[in-house]
Amino acid sequence: MPIDYDPEQIEVQYLNEFMMLQDQRILEIGCGEGRLMRRYAHLSHFASGIDLDFERLQNGLVEQAGFPDVPMAVLNADGSALPFPSQYFQQVILGWSL
Repeated sequence: MPIDYDPEQIEVQYLNEFMMLQDQRILEIGCGEGRLMRRYAHLSHFASGIDLDFERLQNGLVEQAGFPDVPMAVLNADGSALPFPSQYFQQVILGWSL
């Protein structure tokens, strides 16, 4: 059974207080399985998560299958060498990465 890191469901509320999520292109560095991304991706124009842990990303892709309408993608990539054009993202999240 996975641990619920946000039983009060307030992570996205706090993110919205400090940054705009609505209709933004968002990058989450260190997204893991995409636990947080699934909570805000539906608000965004596009959400992409990167992580170096390929196994966690694979688990996230399996879980993402249950959210087909959520505009998100996860990549096995390093935050210092992104496979996106410069200034593509309007917001960047480092939720549990630091």
